[in-house]
Amino acid sequence: MLQKNQYNNPISYQNVRPEILRQIKPCISILDVGCNNGALGEQILFDGLAKNVIGVDYNPMAIEVARGKLTEAFVVDLNTPEQFDILLKDKFFDVIICADVLEHINDPVTIVQILSSHLSPGGYIVISLPHIGHYSLFFHFMRNRLPRRDRGIYDKTHKQFFFKRNLKELCPKDMEFSIVDRNYRLFDQKQGKWDLTWVRFVRFIPWIRTFVTYQFIFTLRGICYRVR
Repeated sequence: MLQKNQYNNPISYQNVRPEILRQIKPCISILDVGCNNGALGEQILFDGLAKNVIGVDYNPMAIEVARGKLTEAFVVDLNTPEQFDILLKDKFFDVIICADVLEHINDPVTIVQILSSHLSPGGYIVISLPHIGHYSLFFHFMRNRLPRRDRGIYDKTHKQFFFKRNLKELCPKDMEFSIVDRNYRLFDQKQGKWDLTWVRFVRFIPWIRTFVTYQFIFTLRGICYRVR
């Protein structure tokens, strides 16, 4: 078994994601894009939420582990969309997961377009993205310097940055956009007790809650655009 520190991917992306699991309805087939070591897909199969989970990731070492947990797992570079589309071929999925993936690639819009063409009727895409509009950005703006961190909003490997109203740019014209959940956090690097107390109240204040939103979880389905 490979140790976690052998992966190129941050350790935080190797865990089960409860906020993603909450969006999964029982179905037949799921594609986990950026599956890493397959922990999320393994939990989906264990919970009986899907009969088949296929995972893709750029990291060969992570995929080696994922193949022992998922139905299938493949190494793929999302910065080569044509090859990704060929890999999927005639496969169709009830649910497609992109959990903290699209911010790391060159052309997320094209990747989402490709994924939407591989949805079964009634299928949907679940996406999570970090929110650069977190209030902490103001303090970094005043310092005239962005942090370069190993994880979180200011992950140094991010190629894309999204404010709330940028999220709909990922939505194809024939699909519906809906924010289904948010992760709230007062501090970018570590979740603490204040996130479990004070933020509970702030989340009910529409304007302020956006500025303590650390991460958005949204779905793409249907034919129109809606923000909750």
